[in-house]
Amino acid sequence: FAGRGDRIAILMPNTTGAVVAFLAVLRAGAVAVPLNTRWSADDVSRALLDAGCTVLICDASRLEEAQALLEGGALRAVIVDHPSGAMVDGLPGRGPGSGGPGMHDLAGLIDGAARAADPEVVAADGLADVMYTSGTSAMPKGVIHHHGYHWANALGRAGFVGLRPPDVGLAISPLFHVAGQTVLTSTLISGCRLVLMPAWSVDRFLHAVRRERVTYVHLITAVLVD
Repeated sequence: FAGRGDRIAILMPNTTGAVVAFLAVLRAGAVAVPLNTRWSADDVSRALLDAGCTVLICDASRLEEAQALLEGGALRAVIVDHPSGAMVDGLPGRGPGSGGPGMHDLAGLIDGAARAADPEVVAADGLADVMYTSGTSAMPKGVIHHHGYHWANALGRAGFVGLRPPDVGLAISPLFHVAGQTVLTSTLISGCRLVLMPAWSVDRFLHAVRRERVTYVHLITAVLVD
């Protein structure tokens, strides 16, 4: 679907599929473009054009929107992460091409992969992702992150916190935000287990901490108020 340096948008809440998508894009040598899941269809279209994205990976809740972008020529392929057992066009969503030309199912693509391809060799100053600002004071702007940034950030945070198994990290910030990405990369690079919260809630947070025995979380000021 894409090659080295291609821009691939990811429009998903904090799910296992979103983590797989982000890491797969980087492994392929392409450029991940995580998009704000709270954006409107117009906001998404504007960012896709601005970043030069050719492929969109999204969850089933954005399927109608993604199909419109594909049919309008804004994208050449859409990969959808369907809920387990979901149906696509009356058939189980378990194969490349499920849902019509240009539409593909994430689980089907994973199932159909005979073996993992060798990862692309990337330079520390190679472009890894483009992350958009919130747009609070102006139009959202794309901020570039290099592979070296992710490596240094993950190692630095893991070392500062002292992460090591059996520590458990909890990502409460969205993965399209730098706070969420920091928890993701620092937890995984340490060989620790990662727990994902699709949306913030005090009750769900406390429940997850108790149930999953969470030892590491990155809290931002807004949630501390709660």
